[in-house]
Amino acid sequence: GAGEQQQLRVERRVAELSGILRGLSDEQQAQERQSEQLQERVRSLQALCARDDSDVGGRLDEAEQEVKALAAMVQANAATDDETQRRHAQRMRQLELQLEEQLRALDSGRRQVGALEERVEALEALDGRRAISGATTDM
Repeated sequence: GAGEQQQLRVERRVAELSGILRGLSDEQQAQERQSEQLQERVRSLQALCARDDSDVGGRLDEAEQEVKALAAMVQANAATDDETQRRHAQRMRQLELQLEEQLRALDSGRRQVGALEERVEALEALDGRRAISGATTDM
């Protein structure tokens, strides 16, 4: 019914949001690996600097600038990812509340249908008894 269709839509949306969150997490991990690689490059350049300070100094400064720029980018992306995850979590809570409300309404409807079925059965039984008693009084 309509409740099942709504539940399927909610489940599809939950799966979609989960995929988005996984994608954001993968992207953040890739950026962290890239940052680690640049930091390793800086360490390597620092080792070269110890051997030949005059030649490596410029490259070291360049690498440090790259690391700083990448760190700033990672921080900005992490903040964006955190905000996106917060919004998705909030939307998930809203969807869960909507689903719970719809399930309660569906349950209430089922109880009402059950009560109506009981009333119909009682009326049919009463009508059957009247028909029998009317037939015996006519004789």
